[in-house]
Amino acid sequence: STHNVTTKHTKKKSPVGLFGGCEVKIHNGPCFVGEKYYITRELIALGETPKTEFRWTKAIMKDKSGTLIAEMTLQDMMLKNTVENYESLRDVANQRSNVPALSSKL
Repeated sequence: STHNVTTKHTKKKSPVGLFGGCEVKIHNGPCFVGEKYYITRELIALGETPKTEFRWTKAIMKDKSGTLIAEMTLQDMMLKNTVENYESLRDVANQRSNVPALSSKL
């Protein structure tokens, strides 16, 4: 039998994140398990589509002598309609930042 249950709690949205693209370049590999490496990461781009916000980051991996071992460029995205109160959160973030507002109404 089927039971319908009503609760006082409202269902909250769970933000959905996705990977859009990834490029890995091995310059002086291979990379070894157990070896100590130094990673730096840089935000290289921000953008959006009508349904997503996305960012591109670049990670650089060097060994203890400073030799470039590998680099990775990664795009990760977030679906706008999966974030509860997206528009109001976006408005607050735009007011607090010195970056020109991205229009979420394309």
